[in-house]
Amino acid sequence: MHLAIVYIPIEFQIHLLNPWQVPLAVLAAAFWLDRVGPWLRSRVPRLGSPATLAALLLVIVIPTNLYLFAWRFIDLRRYSAEYFLKRDEAAALTWLESNAAPEDVVLSSVDIGRLVPGMGGSTAFAAHYAMTLDYENKTGTLLPRFFDAATDDAWRETLLRAYNVRYLFYGDHERALGDFDPEGWPALEPVFSQGGTTVYQVTLPAE
Repeated sequence: MHLAIVYIPIEFQIHLLNPWQVPLAVLAAAFWLDRVGPWLRSRVPRLGSPATLAALLLVIVIPTNLYLFAWRFIDLRRYSAEYFLKRDEAAALTWLESNAAPEDVVLSSVDIGRLVPGMGGSTAFAAHYAMTLDYENKTGTLLPRFFDAATDDAWRETLLRAYNVRYLFYGDHERALGDFDPEGWPALEPVFSQGGTTVYQVTLPAE
């Protein structure tokens, strides 16, 4: 049944394979030793010993591991989130960890949002695609509209109330989403600022 579920066309489809990784590895090792080993031994006896089979298997899997290793180095050379943060951004996340509650929602770009739960100790408005409800709407519509200077403040207020947003994280990643200036909106009070990064606390009046 689970193998059928794996083919459901959803965003986090690949994660449904996680429970199968260890069983498949065990089955693959058993197949290699119980089937491939005897087959090789019957044709080339010197290749059928357990030590030779283990070495041969290692040689076969090395290219995949080299590819994955090189891929990570390419990612690191891009100097982009989430592998790299500016000191201002890291300091802001540290401030959130010390001052925000786990249930406090932090509105930010997705690049920062992915780090909010782990480094900031609070809840992200939008983070990992497979762990964010309504991800496509939040990232494709709501965030760009929120950071658009042409958006009416009343709409922003409705959004903040609807998602119970407590803090706004504002740095370079958020500036890239639009030209909205948080400093000009009295509903946001700066509570942390360093370099080009500011954390604002939402101070909307009670309804």
